[in-house]
Amino acid sequence: MIEHASLIVLAGGKSKRMGIPKSLLRINGKLLLEYIVDALYSLFDDILLVVKEPPYPVSAYYRIIFDKHRESSPLVGIFAGLKEAYNQYSLVVGGDMPFVVPSLVASLLSSVKEEDVIVPIVNGFYEPLLAIYNKRILDIIERRIKEGNFKVSSLYEEVYVREVPESQIRREDPALLSFLNMNTPRDLDFLNLPFL
Repeated sequence: MIEHASLIVLAGGKSKRMGIPKSLLRINGKLLLEYIVDALYSLFDDILLVVKEPPYPVSAYYRIIFDKHRESSPLVGIFAGLKEAYNQYSLVVGGDMPFVVPSLVASLLSSVKEEDVIVPIVNGFYEPLLAIYNKRILDIIERRIKEGNFKVSSLYEEVYVREVPESQIRREDPALLSFLNMNTPRDLDFLNLPFL
């Protein structure tokens, strides 16, 4: 178990399908990011919001980290966040995942030993944007970025990964709400929530 961890929220995507920056997207008048931070802030002593460029919301609860790489990729965002994180371990979460279940995150954090990555498996696939990363893999990530290899899950071939099976995830999050993300306005309609 780790005593201190950082929370890295990735909000640097282009949001082409949504039509507006997801960092400014609201559900019932509340920013998606606020749902994430409000749910998880008590578990972390360091919270970072990784953004590509303005516009982005400012808050006293998190630090703004700029991802200055020309490519837009979650791996680049993970690298930018880990580089600036105060702690050895960080939970990375997508900025469009407002329903993260705190008890699931607490369970993941409590299970950390010496892994490089702890990643859930849902529906047979990795969930790299709700996973824990060790700062010591920064050099490996940087090399992969320089090589033009931006696929997050391909990184797992080179580091010490512990997979968390779906059966274990469902103990804390039976409906897998933590992994719902908002990609298009229709996603909001599906949830019967007002858009902006």
